[in-house]
Parts: sequence; C-alpha cells; structure tokens
Amino acid sequence: MKRFVIVLAAAAWALSACTSTAPEAAPSTSASATESTESTSSSAAPTTPAESSSAPAPESTSPEPTVAPGDTALTFTVTGCDACTISAIQVGPQDNYLPTPFLVDAKVVNGKAELTVPTKYTSGMYFTMTCDTGLCNSSNAQPVVVLRYPDQAVGAQVSDAIAGAEKTASMCWAGTTDSRAGFSLTTTVFADEDMAGNPSHSIRVWASPQVDVVAGTDSTTYAGGLGAQSYLHC
Repeated sequence: MKRFVIVLAAAAWALSACTSTAPEAAPSTSASATESTESTSSSAAPTTPAESSSAPAPESTSPEPTVAPGDTALTFTVTGCDACTISAIQVGPQDNYLPTPFLVDAKVVNGKAELTVPTKYTSGMYFTMTCDTGLCNSSNAQPVVVLRYPDQAVGAQVSDAIAGAEKTASMCWAGTTDSRAGFSLTTTVFADEDMAGNPSHSIRVWASPQVDVVAGTDSTTYAGGLGAQSYLHC
C-alpha cells in the first residue's frame, strides 16, 4: 500500500501554544492652516484668488503589526487549500530535545495565514497542513510542507508536474534572524489509497519559490509529498 516514508520520528506529546501580536494604532494627526489677509485701500486693484490644487490624497495604509524583540512573524500565501490550518513545529534535534515541543498554528483565510514564532526556533522548524475537508488524511499521515527538493535551487519556482515527480525532499527550514519571513505554498490533490486499499486521495504541499533548508535532511517522498504520524526532528 502506498504510504508516506517518515524519518526521524519522535513520540508525540500533547501541547498547545499560540501567540499573537496586536498592531499598534498609528497616532492620528491633523493640521489646519489659516490664511491671513491684509486690508487694502479702496484704490488698490482687485486681486484674483489663486486656483486651489485638487490633487488626490495619498491612499492610507495600515501599519504592519509590531513584532516583539526575539520573535519572527511568518506570512504564508497558500494556493489550493483555503480554510486549511498551518502549524509551525520545533522539537529540537534528536540529541537535544526541547523539554516541551513548540507548536503554533493559524487558519488559512482568503489564501493567507500569519503566525509568530521565537526567532531562535526557526532553524530546524517545519510546517504541517491540516485539511478541514478530510483531503489530508486518506493515507493516515498528516501532510508536511516540502520546503525544498534537492535538485531545485533556492528561489526556484516549482510546478505541480515537477513536484509530483520528485523522489526526495526536505521539510527542515534553515531559519532566519529577521523579524519577518514569508512563504508561498501550493497545495494539490492527487490519487491515493486509503488504509483498506480503496481508491482515495491525498495532498502534497510545497514551497514555490523554494526555501533554504538544513543540509542533510532529505526524506523519501510519496508522489512528491511528505507526511508524518508523529513529531519530526531536523
């Protein structure tokens, strides 16, 4: 039966963690100008008022939410899986587990999801996808986001045809020291079998453009996708 191949699995722990940041309200400002005029004698020639400029006011933009020192705000642009949930997970390397795995998630709304993670956890972090419609679970594994296929360069755009033919991939983000980072993810449905061997479907999720990953963390894919039944280590 077709199954995901899963490496570096650890025992699952129950946990929940969420963070949010609220945007700072930009202080409103107003300005008024009062014209002053001098009185003139009756013999002075009448003056013609200057035409006022009617140039449109610049379009106002909302300030980005502030990011606390030591945190990184992640923005995911997602194609093909609106109303799905993206989870960011960090459990530490196999020889140095975190006392409690870090996990935070966000719902995809109108093709976008945003969440905040500690910057120190970004190296070796990975991301999973949960589908409310049940598309994710026919193979009894939770889809894991492919960040890079080894034969694709960082920054490369990857089509569905290319992704579906890839045999290995890494889900382990190399991380960042920046306060903000963004990912563009594509999700497609492909034919699969359920646990009883009946025709079904699953999804693969990959980054396009491709993202820098931790070296030596490639795993075998199934139809170009990765999946997990427990926590993973990078």
